[in-house]
Amino acid sequence: MDLRDKLKLKVEQQLGHSVVVSCDFSNLSADILAKTKNYISTITLRRFWGNLAGGKYNTVPRLSTLDVISQYVGYANWDSFVKEEERAIVSLSSDFLFKSVLYASELHSGALLELKWAPDRVVTIQAMGNSRFRVVESKNSKLSSGDTFQAGIFVEDEPLMVTGLFHESEGPLEFVCGRTGGIKYRKLDCL
Repeated sequence: MDLRDKLKLKVEQQLGHSVVVSCDFSNLSADILAKTKNYISTITLRRFWGNLAGGKYNTVPRLSTLDVISQYVGYANWDSFVKEEERAIVSLSSDFLFKSVLYASELHSGALLELKWAPDRVVTIQAMGNSRFRVVESKNSKLSSGDTFQAGIFVEDEPLMVTGLFHESEGPLEFVCGRTGGIKYRKLDCL
């Protein structure tokens, strides 16, 4: 995930939901103006999120746009956001896991697992064997019903890294669930 994607994620975390539809971009534009006294058009925001018709735009946003969005999430500017993210990467350290752990290999084919992460994401997945899973139901997540992915270990309160994600005719992709605060998981008997 590049730094621009991290900035988008911080915006969505602050809002408490994903920025997907036209009204999300209109509301975000208004909220940015109210909080920073700087205007960013909905078109610029949609371009930054890759949400314009015809697919993703590969344009690099202007520094002034990145500065304002960084200010919106609590940084002085884009440069201070970048420095803080780099500092966070450097400060990561190794540690033993003393949390609840579930290995994908312990789940029989057909087993159901509910995953939750902030702010309000709830995803039900079904084990397919060989550490592969299929999304059965998804609420407020970028994952969609029918997506498939691979995951080896689920750790309570830690981010879940999935690989080999096939999402709506795209893939394979990588995806992180619960980047901030981690995930909660629960085995389900049935839907």
